Amino acid sequence: MSLLEISKIHWLVRMKKGSMGFKPENLTDIDIPSTWRAMETLYDLGKARAIGVCNFSTKKLSDLLDVARVPPAVDQVECHPVWDIHHWALLEQHGSNLEGYSVFPKSANKARIKENLDVFGWSIPDDSFTKFSEIEQARLIRGAVFVHDTFGLYRSYVEEILGAFFL
Repeated sequence: MSLLEISKIHWLVRMKKGSMGFKPENLTDIDIPSTWRAMETLYDLGKARAIGVCNFSTKKLSDLLDVARVPPAVDQVECHPVWDIHHWALLEQHGSNLEGYSVFPKSANKARIKENLDVFGWSIPDDSFTKFSEIEQARLIRGAVFVHDTFGLYRSYVEEILGAFFL
């Protein structure tokens, strides 16, 4: 493959060189500046049309933007009614986009798939928007495998979850 449409850092974790599997002892500290410089090199060499990140919090995105020569084109995050993302403005300020993915089940039924693709011609009533803010927030993709009290970036599940989007 000579060109990627986009290359992304998918989880803010780093594994020891040569390690196999997501065992806690394989986790090591991350180096965002070096990792992003490698991504920028891909971009500079024309190996990727765009570079981006996934699952970056407002704080982690801000830290990245402090060292980035090429800002991420996108932050791909879990996005659905029970997990609201709060860093739209920061992305927009740097010409970046928010890309959401949903963890809700998809359909294998052809008629339902066709129905799901018909996304135009409807709207959410204004009075329903206020109800969205009342939905209890819960992240569904937790990355718990990356949480360990000794190894890696996240020492607790609370740090991983709250740090992921609010710190």
